[in-house]
Amino acid sequence: MDTSYVVDSTNMNIEMPADAAETVDMVEAVEENFMGNPEKFRELIEYVEKPLYKGCPNYTKLSAIIQLLNLKSKYGVSDKCFTKLLVLIKNMLPEGNEMYSSTYEAKKAFKAMGSGYTKIHACVNNCILYRNEYKDMASCPTCGKSRLKVDEQKRTPGNDIDVFLAPLIDDLQLLFDIGVETYDVYAQEQINLRAFVLWTINDYPTLGTLSGCPYNGFQGCVVCGEQTHCIRLPESNKQIYVGHRRFLPYDHPFRRQKKAFNGQQEFSPSPEPMNGDEIYNRVRFIINKWGKVSKGKEVEIQQSKTGRGGKINKKKRENQTKQLRYWRDNLIPHCINFMHLEKNMGESLTETVLNVPRKTKDGYKARLDLVHYGLKPELHPKI
Repeated sequence: MDTSYVVDSTNMNIEMPADAAETVDMVEAVEENFMGNPEKFRELIEYVEKPLYKGCPNYTKLSAIIQLLNLKSKYGVSDKCFTKLLVLIKNMLPEGNEMYSSTYEAKKAFKAMGSGYTKIHACVNNCILYRNEYKDMASCPTCGKSRLKVDEQKRTPGNDIDVFLAPLIDDLQLLFDIGVETYDVYAQEQINLRAFVLWTINDYPTLGTLSGCPYNGFQGCVVCGEQTHCIRLPESNKQIYVGHRRFLPYDHPFRRQKKAFNGQQEFSPSPEPMNGDEIYNRVRFIINKWGKVSKGKEVEIQQSKTGRGGKINKKKRENQTKQLRYWRDNLIPHCINFMHLEKNMGESLTETVLNVPRKTKDGYKARLDLVHYGLKPELHPKI
């Protein structure tokens, strides 16, 4: 491709805006994207060289929108709001300025540089994404729903979120195994960018969904698993998790106390969390068939899996579970965001200690439950 028209950023006219040279370097880095369309590349270069308005000392047409889009992304500005902001800025600038007048126009310019996106249709029942082997299908092979009705539905993935994470997993695998060519503005050179995921940070229900573990019920601890100590309170009719003394040092005095706990001593060892290899070997052959399957297709072999609200049935698929291949080597793949946990525990503890009306957990039924598990009635004068 003939690039004789490309401006040499090291010898640019001093009347050009201050950041023009740096922006030219960035655009030249994606020159290979325009091998089949040199006219489009020439147009992009013109945007780089053209001042935002006549005599503008600092910004070009492209550099200005780059910085504005950075702010849009950083602070989560909606497309509708951003369009109104662009119109306002355009009206504030001198007449004849080069400011974009809509989010669509701005994104269209960036799409030409390789920063666009591809729309992927999804089954209305969250069974599949119409990509890879399903790309040309007119209806879902699982539930039979027509592809034409995809955009009419409100999307609520829920526990089928894995279906929608599949493209992200592919991108993350690419970043780890091969990498992508990108431009390093600081070093002013092309580099092969590679990356990997350290961990996820989410609330407890989402942790259960992403890790594939139950997060409530009688095995609701993602660490203890099958060794979770869970009981049902007879009076309060609540499910609670106990056995916390197992995590104390073996010679801790609380382990020998009876009255302050359930009337029994506790000398059981704490459960050992499974490592990545153990978890992987346990789930490697579990294949889920996502989405809402009609009863007519219930003839397939079903696999019971404990989840929210008891047991849910997921049917086996032919392909193996897809995951990041380095994920089992992460020591702590999932982290809990303690904001909700600290808030709920802090409020409950404070309101109980201060005996806040209608907020305290120290009610009549709670005291009956304590008595049921071995505490003497005389310790509780309210009874």
